[in-house]
Amino acid sequence: MPGLPGLFWTQRQDIGPAPRWGCDIAFDPVRQTIVLFGGSSGVTDTWEWDGNYWKQVSDMGPSARRNHGMAWDDASQQVLLFGGSQGTYQSPTPLGDTWAWDGQNWTQLDDTGPSARHLFGIASDTTGNRIILFGGANPSNGNQQLLGDTWEWDGTVWSQQDETGPSPRMGQSMTYDSVRGRVVLFGGVGETAYLGDTWERNGNNWVRVSHFGPVTRAFAGLGFDGSECILFGGEIETLTSPASVFLGDTWSWDGRLWTQRQDIGPQARCSHAMTFDGSRKKMVLFGGSGRGTQTDLGDTWELAERSNPGG
Repeated sequence: MPGLPGLFWTQRQDIGPAPRWGCDIAFDPVRQTIVLFGGSSGVTDTWEWDGNYWKQVSDMGPSARRNHGMAWDDASQQVLLFGGSQGTYQSPTPLGDTWAWDGQNWTQLDDTGPSARHLFGIASDTTGNRIILFGGANPSNGNQQLLGDTWEWDGTVWSQQDETGPSPRMGQSMTYDSVRGRVVLFGGVGETAYLGDTWERNGNNWVRVSHFGPVTRAFAGLGFDGSECILFGGEIETLTSPASVFLGDTWSWDGRLWTQRQDIGPQARCSHAMTFDGSRKKMVLFGGSGRGTQTDLGDTWELAERSNPGG
């Protein structure tokens, strides 16, 4: 689109964490590093990315898990981890524990708060010094009980917020727009279908802000790059075989409109981890599931703006 800077994905390296999906990452602005934990590999390893290399920094801490959530806790100046699931893919066991990473050790925190769940949305509201968690699912007896509750972490305890907002769902994408001061939520899987709605939370209220944009999807990556929200990939349900298709498109949300920005970059995937490296001003993506390869992915990509959109 004329007037918008170009976006360019660059693959960095495939040496680091073992291939996996369902892990999560968060940027630590104090130590200027990205922290990764867990995933489908079923191990309890913690890794950090400094912009050049991955380094394993711990193998002790939370139990092995996938589909958990991580975010920077500005109040305590630590990376917070909540929930997820363990066990087999067909019969996962949900978790409801809260942990903090201080750069050296994991510490288990408050054991009261949101019910056990996985595949929820989480974002760090640095303006309000709080972390926002929404929805997810509690898997039991082979079913996914979808949730639509909103919780806040203030650095010490969890507190449940209003019950109005997006419909119950799992696999939605969430991030925090620090310029506009809003949590942004997109898509997910609802009771009967994949979703493509966009919501924002300003203070204590959820508001639906767009009916148009990327095709309905779940398990995509979403991050804020300092000027706009960037969404990549995900999974879309189809009515033919295969029942779901992975996506490899890149979109941006400026608070008014979604714009497709790039279709060249990482291979199509879902359940990858994505966050913005605020010190190097680059979006970082790791891993995920690429159905075409029948294997988990362990590649690292970065997205940066180009000053010349045509170059």
